[in-house]
Amino acid sequence: MSIYVPPISEPQIRRLYFRNLSQTDVVVKLVSTKPHVLELARNRLRLEPDSYLFIEAKFSYANLGICDVGATKLIGYAMPVYTHTLPAISKWFDTDGSETNKQLAFEMQVIFSNSVFSARDIIIDLPGTACLVDSVPRSIPSLNGNSPVDEVDADTKTAVTFTMNRDIVCNLCNTEERKGSQQCELLSSIQDQAFPRIRRLRI
Repeated sequence: MSIYVPPISEPQIRRLYFRNLSQTDVVVKLVSTKPHVLELARNRLRLEPDSYLFIEAKFSYANLGICDVGATKLIGYAMPVYTHTLPAISKWFDTDGSETNKQLAFEMQVIFSNSVFSARDIIIDLPGTACLVDSVPRSIPSLNGNSPVDEVDADTKTAVTFTMNRDIVCNLCNTEERKGSQQCELLSSIQDQAFPRIRRLRI
């Protein structure tokens, strides 16, 4: 993806709209590879599920030096907000270079050109290519009082509770009342098709 900006001396302002299309709270870290060319009003964001917000970005073509090597890029990293990730979010925000490849949500190159229309508003969908599945570094309690630790677990069942006295298998042959007096209907029909000339003996 690219952001096209006219190559003029006056700074250009663009609005970046971020939309969280997931059902998980997401925190976003924005990185400008050349802050003197691309300046962000905010570079740390948090978005609730199905929500959006926008920030302003200032592009200064005049600050782009002749000796600047490499393209100007806006890189975004996303991280899910869970109970077990909350302690790590603050450190992740404050530590440069702590991002991982699976947290990479998008990468946009800034191109100064008049050949392509330059939109005032730019929409960026999240989580993009970032993975919102994060490993649990330690064991966590499944319940907090009478409620699940994560609300998303409220509608989740891992298994059906049963006891040894509960019937969980349907008897394909005879019920307890008819056991020993009638043969299995399922096996009987199969036997008729496989051995039509063999007379069945009743026991």
